[in-house]
Amino acid sequence: MIRSSISDAVQINLNSLSAYTNPVLAQVNSLDINGPESDNLQIPSRILTQLAIIQKSFSEVYSLADPLKIHQVNLQNKDKTAESVVNIGSVSFAKIATILEPFQNGSIYESIVATEEYSDLSAKLKNEVDVIGRLEDLIIVYLTLILTLLVSDTLLGRTMPLYDDIEYYDDNLSSNYKIAAIFCQSLPERTWSYTRFLYDEVAKRVESYDELQVAIPTWLPPVVQPWYRQIAKWTFMILQTMKSSIKTIESPSVFLLNVASNSILSVGLPKKSLYYSTKDILRYTKIILEAPLLSLKEELYSKRKALVDLRKENAQKLGYLSTLTPQIPSLTVQLEDDELLDTQLRNLVKGSGESINHLLNIFLYGERNNGPSPLLQDLYSLSSKLLPDCDHNIRDIKRLNGRPKFIIRYWIPLLLLVLYVPSTSMNIIHNRRLIAKWIQTNLVDTVVGFWNNWILSPLNNILATVKHDDNSRIAITTQASLDADLDSLERMVIDYALEKSKLPPGTSLTTYRENLSEMVKKGDLTPIMRDYESELKSPFKGIVMGDLVRNLLIQIQKTKVDGATAMNGIDKLLKSQELVFGVVAASPSILIVYWLVGLINSYARTGYLHKLNVSKRTEVLSSFNTIQRILNFDDSEPEPQNVIYERYGTLLMEILVLRKSGIYFIPTSRRQEWLRDIRDLSAPSQSYSIKTKTVQRMLSTYGNYFK
Repeated sequence: MIRSSISDAVQINLNSLSAYTNPVLAQVNSLDINGPESDNLQIPSRILTQLAIIQKSFSEVYSLADPLKIHQVNLQNKDKTAESVVNIGSVSFAKIATILEPFQNGSIYESIVATEEYSDLSAKLKNEVDVIGRLEDLIIVYLTLILTLLVSDTLLGRTMPLYDDIEYYDDNLSSNYKIAAIFCQSLPERTWSYTRFLYDEVAKRVESYDELQVAIPTWLPPVVQPWYRQIAKWTFMILQTMKSSIKTIESPSVFLLNVASNSILSVGLPKKSLYYSTKDILRYTKIILEAPLLSLKEELYSKRKALVDLRKENAQKLGYLSTLTPQIPSLTVQLEDDELLDTQLRNLVKGSGESINHLLNIFLYGERNNGPSPLLQDLYSLSSKLLPDCDHNIRDIKRLNGRPKFIIRYWIPLLLLVLYVPSTSMNIIHNRRLIAKWIQTNLVDTVVGFWNNWILSPLNNILATVKHDDNSRIAITTQASLDADLDSLERMVIDYALEKSKLPPGTSLTTYRENLSEMVKKGDLTPIMRDYESELKSPFKGIVMGDLVRNLLIQIQKTKVDGATAMNGIDKLLKSQELVFGVVAASPSILIVYWLVGLINSYARTGYLHKLNVSKRTEVLSSFNTIQRILNFDDSEPEPQNVIYERYGTLLMEILVLRKSGIYFIPTSRRQEWLRDIRDLSAPSQSYSIKTKTVQRMLSTYGNYFK
């Protein structure tokens, strides 16, 4: 059952009605008519039978009403958060009509009272008959509430799907490509419908074309002439039928002018002239090519308009229905006085009668006879004919104008599935090992490699850098390699200098060696360079007899040391920024994982992927906008009643759309708050100004979930 403020009001009234029912049932159970000595009473059998029918009908009505009462919600708790469970599936118009069938000619109790047999009864028996007659009053009140609940649930159940159908048309009418797709989807159905139409029309015209004279060529053989006559006759009938069925394209010029002046898509035509430019010819060609799409587009607009009109009509009925629920006053004391009980029941029946008259005014469309009519007969007329006919009419409009069936919308992919899935399945079965190997290589190994090399490894490097682990630090060269090269250069220079030059006066060998070592560490090779300059004066002699080659080798070692020193400086620079490089290396993979986790979380939380959530978010925001627009209307300005009813009915439906679509985005921990605010928004006792503040509070509280 779709919950609304109408259903809540009916439930509360059904619970309040129990206070009136219990005293009547207590009196009925204590009657002698229902006791073991009822056979000894002097009551005609016809009256007993009719009284039994009344009691049986009330028992059936009470059985229908009991599941509809509020059983899981404490009515004294004003801040209730639990939803009451209502099962209306067991209630139907047919079942109510079956119960009321004995009353289709009017009140059974009144028919008993009008008989002479009743006037002959004793005062005590008359009183007992009157007590059972009170059950008829309770039947009227109960069935009025049940019918109100059933009508509101039926209207809401038939109207809410219209939102999806209208959204379907809005989405497809926004793009010519989608209209072309609908044309392809509906082409088989249209072809079949038109073929059936031609067949029916030709079948009607067969007799009228029996005397049709067909000119048969003289060169045809006599054996072929009967066949030629039949083929020509049928061809002529089919062409004539097609010509008479296509009324729109009687004149090409008129058709093009009609298309050009179409209010849906005005393409414009050039002024009348003897000559047409290339642009005009292209425009005419475009008109001709777009004619099928324009026709389909006009049809889609027409269907959408029919659904919008139906939604407005149902909204007006719902708004009207919200005003006719009879109000059952709550009783704080037990009714024991028969006169007081009769007075209260008459007041309830009077209120129910007004509600029944409202129902008749809604579904008879002004054709009702204003004369008095028994309430039970009106209830029977409503449940047996008027309300089922209204439901059937709504379903017919929905069937003719709603979005196409699933098989029509998806016959192309289904056909492709039928054609290619069997062969594809066999190929998959035969190549399952290769497919499994491909999946292992290209999917599983890729994911595992990505995880190990681009997630775990960069994170481990970052952690090692933070811990200052030398084994995991970035390194271009090592300090040991540089020290070894420098020591080798020192030995080469010292040995060369000691061999080729004398010790300076007053300098010991140790001191001289230390001085040379310091010079080499500073990059100063003056002793080597002096001999190198002198050797270059006679290079060939230096190569053959001198030390030019040794000098060059020492300088090569010096170049190697300089390069190692430069690399060592770069290595120190990289080590100083090692944490930055580690974070940069890990950032892309972390962002990818973060996006995937967010996508999975969005699906797990709402049940929809992000792109599919866009339509739901749009639906929620559109409902908020419509509700605020309705609440912003000025109540002080006089307006027609049907406009007010339509506005209130639309408000009820938009609140239900908001409740159904918005709850997907609300976290589980806050859904009870969301339902509480929805109830505040739909409460009929709240004024529009309070409801406007409620909407603003909801937007400020839950607005972030819809962004």
